[in-house]
Amino acid sequence: MRILKYSILIIILLLNFQTSIFAQPSFRSLGMKQESSELLSSLKETNPYGISHRGLDSKVDLSPSMPPVGNQGEQGSCVAWSTAYATKSFQEYIERKSSKDWSLRTAQGTPNYSKIFSPAFIYNQINGGRDNGSLISDAMRVMVEMGAAPWETMPYNPADYRTRPSQAAIEAASKYKAKEFLRVKTTDMNEVKAQLSEGKPVVAGVLVYENFFNLKGDQIYKEGLGKTYGGHAIALVGYDDSKNAVKFINSWGTDWGDQGYGYIDYRWFTKICQGAFVMIDQVETVIDQGKPDSNTPEPTSVANDSNPIAPSSITASQGSFIDKVLINWEVVPGAVGYEIHRKGPGDSNFGKIGLSGTNSFNDDGVQPNLAYKYKILTLTDSSASDLSQGEVIGFAKTEELKPPPKVLGVKATQGQYDNKVELVWEPGDASSEYQIFKWNKTQKRYSPIGTSKINSYVDTSAAKKGL
Repeated sequence: MRILKYSILIIILLLNFQTSIFAQPSFRSLGMKQESSELLSSLKETNPYGISHRGLDSKVDLSPSMPPVGNQGEQGSCVAWSTAYATKSFQEYIERKSSKDWSLRTAQGTPNYSKIFSPAFIYNQINGGRDNGSLISDAMRVMVEMGAAPWETMPYNPADYRTRPSQAAIEAASKYKAKEFLRVKTTDMNEVKAQLSEGKPVVAGVLVYENFFNLKGDQIYKEGLGKTYGGHAIALVGYDDSKNAVKFINSWGTDWGDQGYGYIDYRWFTKICQGAFVMIDQVETVIDQGKPDSNTPEPTSVANDSNPIAPSSITASQGSFIDKVLINWEVVPGAVGYEIHRKGPGDSNFGKIGLSGTNSFNDDGVQPNLAYKYKILTLTDSSASDLSQGEVIGFAKTEELKPPPKVLGVKATQGQYDNKVELVWEPGDASSEYQIFKWNKTQKRYSPIGTSKINSYVDTSAAKKGL
């Protein structure tokens, strides 16, 4: 009997030990809701034609340009931390770091909240008044339409998820808008790595198992142990082929993981990632130099002839032509010409491929179905700018893409049902799928609500006596 009692005691102790290993700390909150498959399929992709990426660097690390690791506390605002706090702060720093007063850290190494962006501004507008998490796509849509507010205009409070932004915060955010956001194919690690190699953090929603909470140092999250707790949004900031892992910044403070950073195995990432996105920033040609007084003249696009700015808003055609890539960019005042630089498959560096006296260039030295990266620099009478920030990808395609035919004969029920609206239209001969948009009176724009493979659709979200 005595031996039996000891055995029972040992079993109880082992169970308690296992529970302590996988217990979720009360301050480790999550908060990522998963986008529906219909919504995901309606969003624009980074690489819709599956062009292969070759010659990627074996290691990329964007973390030195990230803000200090923060802590979301007991609020389910990880989406806002990964998008506004991490990604947006990174992008604005990269674009404005030449300004002496644009730093993400103070002289003491603490967060510089005048240059870091507020998670509260985003989360408090997309959580529906409840601390129940949010969608990554909703957060990015706010930054496209409204921008992101500096932390100091709307400080983060983990106990406050309802306060709406002040007019001052809204006006401040309007200066820091994103251009668009794109969906990344999560089953293709080369696509994820390609975005990171272009200097774009990837905001990802991953499934969290119990062992995720206890990662320390350079441990790699490569399997799921214990039960699952739901989705968590993180910002991928790099990768290392020697470790077969991506690196990410978390929002759980510096006492978690590797000083607040973590690592996920490539194979495991493709299994647990529930959605991933990149945000394309709206780059301004005028760089903010701080808060000028009333006697300070307005800055111009080109500060002086010895230091011209590089072009912005660069685009490259993707499959529009079978034998060339068309590159366009915004005109830089004072420019006499532009140099076009390209990095092809297998190239280790960008090389000059041509000159242009206008804000466009045809690269006819490409092979179809291969991706090429482009950068542009500005030329003046006396000097040249640095190469443009980031990279744009372009490619030619064996078959020239043509736009699908216009949808005709759209009809919608009016008052026939109290809980839905039925849409029908004429079928298109060359159409394999239709994307449906609905007017959002709050956002004052058409937003995607679903897709259909046939010439009809039922909107079950329609409001009674509404539109």
